Amino acid sequence: MTNRRWPSAIAAPAGLLCCVVLGCGWWSNSNDPDPNGVGETPVEKPFEPPPPPFRGWETPGAVLVVSGEQLGHLEPCGCAPETLAGGIARRHDLLEEIRERGWPMTAVDLGSTVRRARRQSAIKFETIHAAYEEMGYAAIGLGTREINLGPDYLLAQGSSAAESETGVPLVSANVTLFGVPDLPGGPVPLVTKQVGDATVAITSVVVDSKTSPEIISLRDTELGDAEEALRAVAPKIEEAEANVNVLLAHAREKEARRLAEAFPLFDVVVCTGPEEPASEPVLVGETMLIQVGEKGKYVGVVGWFPEADVPLRYELVHLDRHRFDETAAMHDRMAAYQKRLFEERVPALGEPATHPRQTHYVGAKACGECHQNAYAKWSTSRHSHAFESLAKGHDPEHGDYPESEHDWIDRSFDPECLVCHVTGWDPENVLRYEGGFLNEAFATTDDEKKLEALLGAQQCENCHGPAGDHAEIEWTYKDDPTSIDEKKVEEARAAVRLMVVKDPVTGQPQKAVRNEGDDNLCKKCHDADNSPKFDFPSYWEKVKHPGKP
Repeated sequence: MTNRRWPSAIAAPAGLLCCVVLGCGWWSNSNDPDPNGVGETPVEKPFEPPPPPFRGWETPGAVLVVSGEQLGHLEPCGCAPETLAGGIARRHDLLEEIRERGWPMTAVDLGSTVRRARRQSAIKFETIHAAYEEMGYAAIGLGTREINLGPDYLLAQGSSAAESETGVPLVSANVTLFGVPDLPGGPVPLVTKQVGDATVAITSVVVDSKTSPEIISLRDTELGDAEEALRAVAPKIEEAEANVNVLLAHAREKEARRLAEAFPLFDVVVCTGPEEPASEPVLVGETMLIQVGEKGKYVGVVGWFPEADVPLRYELVHLDRHRFDETAAMHDRMAAYQKRLFEERVPALGEPATHPRQTHYVGAKACGECHQNAYAKWSTSRHSHAFESLAKGHDPEHGDYPESEHDWIDRSFDPECLVCHVTGWDPENVLRYEGGFLNEAFATTDDEKKLEALLGAQQCENCHGPAGDHAEIEWTYKDDPTSIDEKKVEEARAAVRLMVVKDPVTGQPQKAVRNEGDDNLCKKCHDADNSPKFDFPSYWEKVKHPGKP
Protein backbone atom coordinates (compact mmCIF):
# COMPACT_ATOMS: atom_id res chain seq x y z
CA MET A 1 0.00 0.00 0.00
CA THR A 2 1.40 3.41 -0.94
CA ASN A 3 1.81 6.27 1.50
CA ARG A 4 -1.28 8.42 1.70
CA ARG A 5 -1.11 11.98 0.50
CA TRP A 6 -4.44 13.22 1.86
CA PRO A 7 -4.07 16.82 3.08
CA SER A 8 -5.38 17.26 6.61
CA ALA A 9 -7.41 20.32 5.77
CA ILE A 10 -8.24 21.92 2.45
CA ALA A 11 -10.06 25.21 2.07
CA ALA A 12 -11.03 24.73 -1.57
CA PRO A 13 -14.65 23.66 -2.06
CA ALA A 14 -15.34 20.19 -3.43
CA GLY A 15 -16.79 21.69 -6.62
CA LEU A 16 -13.30 22.80 -7.68
CA LEU A 17 -11.99 19.23 -7.81
CA CYS A 18 -12.20 18.76 -11.57
CA CYS A 19 -10.64 22.18 -12.19
CA VAL A 20 -7.57 21.99 -10.03
CA VAL A 21 -6.53 18.42 -10.66
CA LEU A 22 -5.79 19.20 -14.29
CA GLY A 23 -3.14 21.68 -13.25
CA CYS A 24 0.49 20.75 -12.83
CA GLY A 25 2.61 22.45 -10.22
CA TRP A 26 1.35 26.03 -10.67
CA TRP A 27 -1.74 27.53 -12.18
CA SER A 28 -3.24 30.92 -13.02
CA ASN A 29 -6.49 32.21 -14.48
CA SER A 30 -5.65 32.70 -18.14
CA ASN A 31 -9.06 34.22 -18.84
CA ASP A 32 -8.34 37.17 -16.56
CA PRO A 33 -4.84 38.53 -17.25
CA ASP A 34 -5.37 41.43 -14.82
CA PRO A 35 -7.67 40.24 -12.00
CA ASN A 36 -6.87 43.30 -9.88
CA GLY A 37 -7.64 45.74 -12.66
CA VAL A 38 -4.52 47.81 -12.01
CA GLY A 39 -2.29 46.66 -14.82
CA GLU A 40 -0.22 44.39 -12.63
CA THR A 41 1.09 41.02 -13.62
CA PRO A 42 -1.11 38.44 -11.88
CA VAL A 43 0.53 36.57 -9.06
CA GLU A 44 0.63 32.84 -9.73
CA LYS A 45 -0.94 30.87 -6.93
CA PRO A 46 0.76 27.77 -5.60
CA PHE A 47 -0.93 24.54 -6.52
CA GLU A 48 -3.24 23.14 -3.87
CA PRO A 49 -3.93 19.42 -4.00
CA PRO A 50 -7.56 18.30 -4.23
CA PRO A 51 -9.35 17.52 -0.99
CA PRO A 52 -9.46 13.93 0.25
CA PRO A 53 -12.51 11.91 -0.72
CA PHE A 54 -15.49 11.21 1.54
CA ARG A 55 -15.19 14.34 3.66
CA GLY A 56 -18.08 14.44 6.08
CA TRP A 57 -18.89 10.75 5.72
CA GLU A 58 -19.49 8.84 8.89
CA THR A 59 -18.74 5.12 8.82
CA PRO A 60 -21.06 3.54 6.23
CA GLY A 61 -22.63 0.13 6.68
CA ALA A 62 -21.44 -0.78 3.18
CA VAL A 63 -19.70 0.85 0.23
CA LEU A 64 -20.27 0.13 -3.46
CA VAL A 65 -17.60 1.33 -5.91
CA VAL A 66 -18.83 1.69 -9.48
CA SER A 67 -16.62 1.84 -12.57
CA GLY A 68 -17.43 1.50 -16.24
CA GLU A 69 -16.75 2.34 -19.89
CA GLN A 70 -13.02 1.93 -19.43
CA LEU A 71 -12.67 1.46 -23.21
CA GLY A 72 -9.28 -0.20 -22.90
CA HIS A 73 -7.57 2.44 -20.75
CA LEU A 74 -5.64 0.20 -18.39
CA GLU A 75 -3.36 3.04 -17.45
CA PRO A 76 -4.02 6.71 -16.72
CA CYS A 77 -5.72 8.26 -19.72
CA GLY A 78 -3.15 9.94 -21.97
CA CYS A 79 0.59 10.55 -22.03
CA ALA A 80 0.64 14.11 -20.71
CA PRO A 81 1.45 14.74 -17.03
CA GLU A 82 -1.42 17.16 -16.55
CA THR A 83 -4.02 14.64 -17.75
CA LEU A 84 -2.70 11.55 -16.03
CA ALA A 85 -6.03 10.51 -14.55
CA GLY A 86 -7.46 7.05 -14.00
CA GLY A 87 -5.89 3.66 -14.50
CA ILE A 88 -6.53 0.41 -12.67
CA ALA A 89 -3.52 1.01 -10.41
CA ARG A 90 -4.97 4.25 -9.02
CA ARG A 91 -8.38 2.64 -8.69
CA HIS A 92 -6.82 -0.15 -6.66
CA ASP A 93 -5.18 2.48 -4.47
CA LEU A 94 -8.61 4.01 -3.76
CA LEU A 95 -10.12 0.63 -2.95
CA GLU A 96 -7.26 -0.14 -0.59
CA GLU A 97 -7.82 3.22 1.12
CA ILE A 98 -11.49 2.34 1.65
CA ARG A 99 -10.52 -1.03 3.10
CA GLU A 100 -7.96 0.60 5.39
CA ARG A 101 -10.78 2.70 6.80
CA GLY A 102 -12.48 -0.54 7.78
CA TRP A 103 -15.49 0.09 5.56
CA PRO A 104 -17.17 -3.06 4.13
CA MET A 105 -16.86 -2.73 0.36
CA THR A 106 -17.49 -4.34 -2.99
CA ALA A 107 -17.24 -3.06 -6.57
CA VAL A 108 -19.08 -3.48 -9.84
CA ASP A 109 -18.26 -2.48 -13.41
CA LEU A 110 -20.84 -1.31 -15.94
CA GLY A 111 -18.91 -2.96 -18.77
CA SER A 112 -17.46 -1.71 -22.08
CA THR A 113 -14.08 -2.51 -20.56
CA VAL A 114 -12.38 -2.60 -23.98
CA ARG A 115 -12.82 -0.60 -27.18
CA ARG A 116 -12.07 -3.02 -30.01
CA ALA A 117 -12.39 -6.73 -30.73
CA ARG A 118 -8.80 -7.66 -31.57
CA ARG A 119 -6.32 -9.94 -29.87
CA GLN A 120 -4.88 -7.00 -27.95
CA SER A 121 -8.40 -6.21 -26.71
CA ALA A 122 -8.85 -9.80 -25.52
CA ILE A 123 -5.55 -9.68 -23.64
CA LYS A 124 -6.67 -6.40 -22.09
CA PHE A 125 -9.99 -7.91 -21.04
CA GLU A 126 -8.22 -10.82 -19.38
CA THR A 127 -5.89 -8.40 -17.61
CA ILE A 128 -8.85 -6.35 -16.39
CA HIS A 129 -10.76 -9.46 -15.35
CA ALA A 130 -7.81 -10.71 -13.30
CA ALA A 131 -7.28 -7.27 -11.78
CA TYR A 132 -10.94 -7.06 -10.78
CA GLU A 133 -10.70 -10.46 -9.14
CA GLU A 134 -7.72 -9.21 -7.13
CA MET A 135 -9.59 -6.00 -6.24
CA GLY A 136 -12.63 -7.91 -5.03
CA TYR A 137 -15.20 -6.96 -7.65
CA ALA A 138 -18.62 -8.60 -7.43
CA ALA A 139 -19.63 -8.41 -11.11
CA ILE A 140 -18.89 -7.05 -14.56
CA GLY A 141 -21.85 -5.99 -16.66
CA LEU A 142 -21.82 -7.63 -20.08
CA GLY A 143 -21.78 -4.60 -22.35
CA THR A 144 -21.77 -3.83 -26.03
CA ARG A 145 -17.99 -3.95 -26.38
CA GLU A 146 -17.74 -7.29 -24.59
CA ILE A 147 -20.35 -8.76 -26.94
CA ASN A 148 -18.01 -7.94 -29.85
CA LEU A 149 -15.36 -10.27 -28.40
CA GLY A 150 -17.58 -13.18 -29.44
CA PRO A 151 -19.63 -15.83 -27.62
CA ASP A 152 -16.89 -18.47 -27.63
CA TYR A 153 -14.47 -16.12 -25.97
CA LEU A 154 -17.01 -14.88 -23.43
CA LEU A 155 -17.99 -18.43 -22.54
CA ALA A 156 -14.35 -19.35 -21.92
CA GLN A 157 -13.86 -16.31 -19.68
CA GLY A 158 -17.09 -16.98 -17.81
CA SER A 159 -16.16 -20.61 -17.26
CA SER A 160 -12.76 -19.59 -15.93
CA ALA A 161 -14.38 -17.14 -13.50
CA ALA A 162 -16.87 -19.78 -12.34
CA GLU A 163 -14.05 -22.19 -11.51
CA SER A 164 -12.40 -19.66 -9.19
CA GLU A 165 -13.68 -18.98 -5.70
CA THR A 166 -12.96 -15.29 -6.19
CA GLY A 167 -13.91 -15.15 -9.88
CA VAL A 168 -15.85 -12.16 -11.16
CA PRO A 169 -18.95 -13.22 -13.16
CA LEU A 170 -20.29 -11.50 -16.23
CA VAL A 171 -23.84 -10.42 -15.48
CA SER A 172 -26.67 -9.77 -17.93
CA ALA A 173 -30.40 -10.36 -17.79
CA ASN A 174 -30.99 -10.09 -21.53
CA VAL A 175 -27.92 -11.51 -23.29
CA THR A 176 -27.96 -15.23 -24.16
CA LEU A 177 -25.08 -17.12 -25.75
CA PHE A 178 -25.70 -19.89 -28.29
CA GLY A 179 -29.43 -19.71 -27.63
CA VAL A 180 -29.07 -21.47 -24.27
CA PRO A 181 -30.32 -19.56 -21.18
CA ASP A 182 -28.34 -20.21 -18.00
CA LEU A 183 -25.52 -21.76 -20.04
CA PRO A 184 -22.68 -22.74 -17.66
CA GLY A 185 -20.02 -20.10 -18.07
CA GLY A 186 -22.46 -17.74 -19.75
CA PRO A 187 -23.69 -14.46 -18.30
CA VAL A 188 -25.72 -14.77 -15.11
CA PRO A 189 -28.90 -12.70 -14.76
CA LEU A 190 -28.39 -11.78 -11.10
CA VAL A 191 -25.51 -11.53 -8.64
CA THR A 192 -25.99 -11.02 -4.90
CA LYS A 193 -23.15 -10.03 -2.63
CA GLN A 194 -22.96 -9.74 1.14
CA VAL A 195 -21.11 -6.57 2.09
CA GLY A 196 -20.88 -6.15 5.84
CA ASP A 197 -24.46 -6.20 7.09
CA ALA A 198 -25.82 -5.30 3.67
CA THR A 199 -26.88 -7.45 0.76
CA VAL A 200 -26.31 -5.97 -2.70
CA ALA A 201 -28.23 -7.35 -5.70
CA ILE A 202 -26.82 -6.64 -9.17
CA THR A 203 -28.25 -7.18 -12.62
CA SER A 204 -27.50 -5.73 -16.04
CA VAL A 205 -29.16 -5.15 -19.41
CA VAL A 206 -28.16 -3.96 -22.85
CA VAL A 207 -30.73 -1.88 -24.69
CA ASP A 208 -31.79 -2.67 -28.26
CA SER A 209 -28.87 -2.78 -30.68
CA LYS A 210 -30.42 0.08 -32.68
CA THR A 211 -29.34 2.38 -29.88
CA SER A 212 -26.08 0.50 -29.36
CA PRO A 213 -24.16 1.02 -32.62
CA GLU A 214 -20.98 -0.25 -30.95
CA ILE A 215 -22.22 -3.81 -31.45
CA ILE A 216 -20.61 -5.11 -34.63
CA SER A 217 -21.80 -8.71 -34.41
CA LEU A 218 -24.48 -10.71 -32.63
CA ARG A 219 -23.22 -14.04 -34.00
CA ASP A 220 -24.65 -16.80 -31.77
CA THR A 221 -25.68 -14.08 -29.33
CA GLU A 222 -29.28 -13.16 -28.60
CA LEU A 223 -30.18 -9.76 -27.23
CA GLY A 224 -33.60 -9.82 -25.58
CA ASP A 225 -35.86 -6.90 -24.78
CA ALA A 226 -34.49 -5.09 -21.74
CA GLU A 227 -37.83 -4.48 -20.03
CA GLU A 228 -39.01 -8.05 -20.55
CA ALA A 229 -35.74 -9.32 -19.10
CA LEU A 230 -36.06 -7.08 -16.04
CA ARG A 231 -39.65 -8.19 -15.47
CA ALA A 232 -38.38 -11.78 -15.46
CA VAL A 233 -35.54 -11.13 -13.00
CA ALA A 234 -37.46 -8.72 -10.71
CA PRO A 235 -39.06 -11.50 -8.58
CA LYS A 236 -35.61 -12.96 -7.91
CA ILE A 237 -34.35 -9.55 -6.85
CA GLU A 238 -37.31 -9.07 -4.50
CA GLU A 239 -36.78 -12.55 -3.11
CA ALA A 240 -33.17 -11.67 -2.28
CA GLU A 241 -34.44 -8.88 0.02
CA ALA A 242 -31.29 -6.92 -0.68
CA ASN A 243 -30.53 -3.59 0.95
CA VAL A 244 -29.22 -2.08 -2.29
CA ASN A 245 -30.53 -3.14 -5.70
CA VAL A 246 -28.30 -2.13 -8.61
CA LEU A 247 -29.05 -2.04 -12.35
CA LEU A 248 -26.13 -1.72 -14.76
CA ALA A 249 -27.84 -0.32 -17.85
CA HIS A 250 -26.06 -0.11 -21.18
CA ALA A 251 -28.28 2.77 -22.20
CA ARG A 252 -28.05 6.51 -22.44
CA GLU A 253 -29.66 8.64 -19.77
CA LYS A 254 -33.04 8.88 -21.53
CA GLU A 255 -33.48 5.11 -21.76
CA ALA A 256 -32.06 4.61 -18.27
CA ARG A 257 -34.59 7.05 -16.84
CA ARG A 258 -37.34 5.05 -18.49
CA LEU A 259 -36.06 1.84 -16.91
CA ALA A 260 -35.74 3.49 -13.52
CA GLU A 261 -39.34 4.71 -13.73
CA ALA A 262 -40.60 1.31 -14.86
CA PHE A 263 -38.68 -0.58 -12.14
CA PRO A 264 -38.60 1.50 -8.95
CA LEU A 265 -37.22 -1.48 -7.02
CA PHE A 266 -33.73 -0.35 -8.10
CA ASP A 267 -31.92 1.93 -5.68
CA VAL A 268 -29.06 2.64 -8.09
CA VAL A 269 -29.11 2.67 -11.89
CA VAL A 270 -25.75 3.10 -13.64
CA CYS A 271 -25.88 4.17 -17.29
CA THR A 272 -23.54 5.25 -20.07
CA GLY A 273 -22.78 8.89 -20.67
CA PRO A 274 -20.18 11.49 -21.61
CA GLU A 275 -16.47 11.19 -20.91
CA GLU A 276 -16.75 13.82 -18.17
CA PRO A 277 -19.68 12.77 -15.95
CA ALA A 278 -21.86 14.90 -13.72
CA SER A 279 -20.67 14.94 -10.12
CA GLU A 280 -24.17 14.56 -8.72
CA PRO A 281 -26.65 11.74 -9.35
CA VAL A 282 -30.03 12.31 -10.98
CA LEU A 283 -32.95 11.25 -8.82
CA VAL A 284 -35.74 9.38 -10.60
CA GLY A 285 -38.26 9.00 -7.82
CA GLU A 286 -36.14 7.42 -5.09
CA THR A 287 -33.73 5.82 -7.58
CA MET A 288 -30.23 7.23 -7.89
CA LEU A 289 -29.19 7.48 -11.57
CA ILE A 290 -25.41 7.83 -11.99
CA GLN A 291 -22.78 8.00 -14.72
CA VAL A 292 -19.07 7.42 -14.17
CA GLY A 293 -17.66 8.72 -17.45
CA GLU A 294 -15.32 7.07 -19.93
CA LYS A 295 -11.71 5.89 -19.95
CA GLY A 296 -11.64 5.01 -16.25
CA LYS A 297 -10.81 8.52 -15.07
CA TYR A 298 -13.55 8.45 -12.45
CA VAL A 299 -15.35 6.00 -10.21
CA GLY A 300 -18.61 6.50 -8.40
CA VAL A 301 -18.82 5.56 -4.72
CA VAL A 302 -22.17 4.79 -3.10
CA GLY A 303 -22.29 4.66 0.68
CA TRP A 304 -25.08 2.86 2.54
CA PHE A 305 -26.03 4.38 5.88
CA PRO A 306 -28.87 2.24 7.28
CA GLU A 307 -29.71 4.59 10.15
CA ALA A 308 -29.94 7.75 8.03
CA ASP A 309 -33.19 9.24 6.75
CA VAL A 310 -31.69 9.01 3.26
CA PRO A 311 -29.68 5.78 3.39
CA LEU A 312 -27.62 6.25 0.22
CA ARG A 313 -24.89 8.82 -0.28
CA TYR A 314 -22.87 9.34 -3.46
CA GLU A 315 -19.50 10.79 -4.38
CA LEU A 316 -17.79 10.89 -7.77
CA VAL A 317 -14.05 10.38 -7.29
CA HIS A 318 -11.54 11.66 -9.83
CA LEU A 319 -8.55 9.31 -9.91
CA ASP A 320 -5.97 12.06 -10.14
CA ARG A 321 -2.23 11.68 -9.69
CA HIS A 322 -2.08 13.97 -6.67
CA ARG A 323 -4.10 11.73 -4.36
CA PHE A 324 -3.68 8.27 -5.84
CA ASP A 325 -0.63 6.29 -6.78
CA GLU A 326 0.23 2.96 -8.35
CA THR A 327 -0.05 -0.16 -6.27
CA ALA A 328 2.62 -2.81 -6.66
CA ALA A 329 0.01 -5.44 -7.51
CA MET A 330 -1.43 -3.47 -10.45
CA HIS A 331 2.04 -2.44 -11.61
CA ASP A 332 2.83 -6.14 -11.86
CA ARG A 333 -0.41 -6.67 -13.81
CA MET A 334 0.66 -4.02 -16.31
CA ALA A 335 4.10 -5.55 -16.68
CA ALA A 336 2.51 -8.96 -17.32
CA TYR A 337 0.17 -7.38 -19.90
CA GLN A 338 3.09 -5.87 -21.84
CA LYS A 339 4.93 -9.19 -21.62
CA ARG A 340 1.96 -10.96 -23.21
CA LEU A 341 1.89 -8.45 -26.08
CA PHE A 342 5.49 -9.41 -26.77
CA GLU A 343 5.07 -13.16 -26.30
CA GLU A 344 2.02 -13.27 -28.56
CA ARG A 345 3.69 -11.04 -31.17
CA VAL A 346 0.68 -8.73 -31.19
CA PRO A 347 2.23 -5.93 -33.32
CA ALA A 348 2.82 -8.49 -36.09
CA LEU A 349 -0.67 -10.01 -36.04
CA GLY A 350 -3.02 -9.57 -38.98
CA GLU A 351 -2.45 -8.35 -42.49
CA PRO A 352 -1.05 -4.81 -42.76
CA ALA A 353 -3.29 -2.19 -44.33
CA THR A 354 -2.64 -0.59 -47.71
CA HIS A 355 -1.77 3.08 -47.42
CA PRO A 356 -3.89 5.36 -49.66
CA ARG A 357 -0.65 6.54 -51.29
CA GLN A 358 0.04 2.93 -52.41
CA THR A 359 3.80 3.29 -52.24
CA HIS A 360 6.52 2.26 -49.80
CA TYR A 361 8.40 3.91 -46.95
CA VAL A 362 12.04 4.95 -47.27
CA GLY A 363 12.87 6.37 -43.84
CA ALA A 364 14.11 9.74 -42.64
CA LYS A 365 17.74 9.20 -43.66
CA ALA A 366 16.69 8.77 -47.27
CA CYS A 367 14.71 12.00 -47.06
CA GLY A 368 17.78 13.71 -45.61
CA GLU A 369 19.87 12.95 -48.68
CA CYS A 370 18.10 15.81 -50.42
CA HIS A 371 16.33 17.65 -47.60
CA GLN A 372 19.41 18.23 -45.49
CA ASN A 373 18.16 21.20 -43.47
CA ALA A 374 14.85 19.49 -42.71
CA TYR A 375 16.65 16.32 -41.63
CA ALA A 376 19.00 18.29 -39.40
CA LYS A 377 16.04 20.01 -37.76
CA TRP A 378 14.20 16.73 -37.25
CA SER A 379 17.33 15.07 -35.79
CA THR A 380 17.37 17.59 -32.94
CA SER A 381 13.65 17.18 -32.17
CA ARG A 382 12.01 14.89 -29.65
CA HIS A 383 10.22 13.24 -32.58
CA SER A 384 13.53 11.61 -33.50
CA HIS A 385 13.66 9.85 -30.12
CA ALA A 386 10.00 8.84 -29.92
CA PHE A 387 10.60 5.10 -30.18
CA GLU A 388 13.38 5.18 -27.58
CA SER A 389 11.01 6.78 -25.08
CA LEU A 390 8.80 3.67 -25.10
CA ALA A 391 11.66 1.66 -23.66
CA LYS A 392 13.21 4.32 -21.42
CA GLY A 393 10.18 6.27 -20.23
CA HIS A 394 9.56 9.97 -20.00
CA ASP A 395 12.42 12.43 -19.81
CA PRO A 396 12.30 14.55 -16.62
CA GLU A 397 14.65 17.09 -18.26
CA HIS A 398 11.79 18.10 -20.55
CA GLY A 399 9.31 18.51 -17.72
CA ASP A 400 7.69 15.12 -18.16
CA TYR A 401 6.05 13.34 -15.27
CA PRO A 402 8.86 11.78 -13.21
CA GLU A 403 8.13 8.16 -13.94
CA SER A 404 11.38 7.34 -12.19
CA GLU A 405 9.26 7.18 -9.05
CA HIS A 406 8.20 3.79 -10.36
CA ASP A 407 9.84 1.07 -12.38
CA TRP A 408 9.22 1.97 -16.00
CA ILE A 409 7.45 -0.74 -18.03
CA ASP A 410 8.74 -1.12 -21.59
CA ARG A 411 5.95 -0.36 -24.10
CA SER A 412 8.01 -1.07 -27.22
CA PHE A 413 5.71 -3.93 -28.28
CA ASP A 414 2.38 -2.24 -27.60
CA PRO A 415 0.60 -1.31 -30.86
CA GLU A 416 -1.43 1.38 -29.12
CA CYS A 417 1.84 3.09 -28.14
CA LEU A 418 3.76 2.33 -31.31
CA VAL A 419 1.26 4.19 -33.49
CA CYS A 420 2.54 7.60 -32.37
CA HIS A 421 6.16 6.65 -31.66
CA VAL A 422 7.18 5.00 -34.94
CA THR A 423 6.54 5.49 -38.65
CA GLY A 424 4.09 3.64 -40.84
CA TRP A 425 1.06 3.08 -38.61
CA ASP A 426 -2.43 4.56 -38.63
CA PRO A 427 -2.82 6.23 -35.18
CA GLU A 428 -6.59 6.52 -35.31
CA ASN A 429 -7.32 2.90 -36.17
CA VAL A 430 -4.17 1.34 -34.64
CA LEU A 431 -3.22 -0.43 -37.85
CA ARG A 432 0.17 -1.07 -39.40
CA TYR A 433 0.59 -0.08 -43.04
CA GLU A 434 2.42 -2.28 -45.55
CA GLY A 435 6.13 -1.67 -45.11
CA GLY A 436 5.56 0.25 -41.89
CA PHE A 437 7.57 -0.17 -38.70
CA LEU A 438 7.89 -3.69 -37.35
CA ASN A 439 9.84 -4.71 -34.27
CA GLU A 440 12.96 -6.60 -35.31
CA ALA A 441 12.02 -9.34 -32.83
CA PHE A 442 9.04 -10.19 -35.06
CA ALA A 443 10.78 -9.93 -38.43
CA THR A 444 10.72 -13.01 -40.64
CA THR A 445 12.54 -11.67 -43.72
CA ASP A 446 15.71 -9.69 -44.31
CA ASP A 447 13.68 -6.66 -45.41
CA GLU A 448 11.53 -6.79 -42.29
CA LYS A 449 14.63 -6.94 -40.09
CA LYS A 450 15.60 -3.48 -41.36
CA LEU A 451 12.29 -1.82 -40.50
CA GLU A 452 12.95 -1.13 -36.80
CA ALA A 453 16.18 0.78 -37.52
CA LEU A 454 14.68 2.42 -40.61
CA LEU A 455 11.37 3.62 -39.15
CA GLY A 456 11.83 3.56 -35.38
CA ALA A 457 10.83 7.15 -34.64
CA GLN A 458 8.18 9.76 -35.45
CA GLN A 459 9.60 10.56 -38.89
CA CYS A 460 8.96 12.63 -42.03
CA GLU A 461 6.65 10.11 -43.69
CA ASN A 462 4.10 10.09 -40.88
CA CYS A 463 3.18 13.61 -41.95
CA HIS A 464 4.19 13.67 -45.60
CA GLY A 465 3.09 10.11 -46.36
CA PRO A 466 5.24 7.24 -47.69
CA ALA A 467 7.76 8.72 -50.10
CA GLY A 468 8.89 5.68 -52.08
CA ASP A 469 7.65 6.91 -55.47
CA HIS A 470 8.87 10.44 -54.83
CA ALA A 471 12.35 9.26 -53.80
CA GLU A 472 12.80 6.89 -56.74
CA ILE A 473 11.65 9.51 -59.23
CA GLU A 474 14.00 12.12 -57.75
CA TRP A 475 16.98 9.76 -57.82
CA THR A 476 16.23 8.84 -61.42
CA TYR A 477 15.75 12.49 -62.38
CA LYS A 478 18.99 13.46 -60.65
CA ASP A 479 20.97 10.84 -62.56
CA ASP A 480 19.42 11.69 -65.93
CA PRO A 481 16.96 14.65 -66.15
CA THR A 482 16.00 13.63 -69.69
CA SER A 483 14.88 10.16 -68.64
CA ILE A 484 11.71 11.26 -66.93
CA ASP A 485 8.93 13.76 -67.63
CA GLU A 486 9.20 16.87 -65.42
CA LYS A 487 5.41 16.79 -64.96
CA LYS A 488 5.76 13.39 -63.31
CA VAL A 489 8.50 14.77 -61.08
CA GLU A 490 6.26 17.62 -59.93
CA GLU A 491 3.31 15.30 -59.33
CA ALA A 492 5.45 13.13 -57.07
CA ARG A 493 6.67 16.20 -55.19
CA ALA A 494 3.13 17.50 -54.77
CA ALA A 495 2.02 14.15 -53.35
CA VAL A 496 4.34 14.53 -50.34
CA ARG A 497 4.06 18.27 -49.98
CA LEU A 498 2.74 19.48 -46.65
CA MET A 499 0.83 22.73 -46.34
CA VAL A 500 0.44 24.88 -43.26
CA VAL A 501 -2.99 26.47 -43.19
CA LYS A 502 -3.06 29.98 -41.72
CA ASP A 503 -5.87 31.81 -40.00
CA PRO A 504 -7.34 34.22 -42.59
CA VAL A 505 -7.71 36.97 -39.97
CA THR A 506 -4.62 36.72 -37.77
CA GLY A 507 -2.26 35.07 -40.22
CA GLN A 508 -1.22 32.62 -37.51
CA PRO A 509 -0.56 29.02 -38.57
CA GLN A 510 -3.49 26.77 -37.66
CA LYS A 511 -2.73 23.24 -38.80
CA ALA A 512 -0.75 21.06 -41.18
CA VAL A 513 -2.55 19.26 -44.02
CA ARG A 514 -1.72 17.13 -47.03
CA ASN A 515 -2.74 18.00 -50.54
CA GLU A 516 -4.98 14.97 -50.90
CA GLY A 517 -7.18 15.84 -47.94
CA ASP A 518 -7.83 18.33 -45.20
CA ASP A 519 -6.22 16.20 -42.52
CA ASN A 520 -5.29 17.88 -39.26
CA LEU A 521 -2.25 15.65 -39.15
CA CYS A 522 -0.70 16.66 -35.84
CA LYS A 523 -3.86 16.05 -33.85
CA LYS A 524 -3.91 12.39 -34.78
CA CYS A 525 -1.35 12.00 -32.00
CA HIS A 526 -1.45 15.38 -30.27
CA ASP A 527 -5.04 14.83 -29.15
CA ALA A 528 -6.83 15.97 -26.00
CA ASP A 529 -5.65 12.94 -24.00
CA ASN A 530 -2.02 12.83 -24.99
CA SER A 531 -1.28 16.49 -25.63
CA PRO A 532 -3.90 18.70 -23.95
CA LYS A 533 -1.72 21.82 -24.19
CA PHE A 534 -1.09 21.33 -27.90
CA ASP A 535 -0.97 24.68 -29.64
CA PHE A 536 -0.07 24.42 -33.30
CA PRO A 537 1.68 27.80 -33.70
CA SER A 538 4.03 27.27 -30.76
CA TYR A 539 4.62 23.58 -31.47
CA TRP A 540 5.23 24.28 -35.14
CA GLU A 541 8.02 26.68 -34.24
CA LYS A 542 9.88 23.75 -32.69
CA VAL A 543 9.76 21.55 -35.80
CA LYS A 544 9.18 23.75 -38.86
CA HIS A 545 11.56 23.07 -41.73
CA PRO A 546 10.53 25.00 -44.85
CA GLY A 547 12.19 24.67 -48.19
CA LYS A 548 14.95 22.53 -49.61
CA PRO A 549 17.64 21.93 -48.60
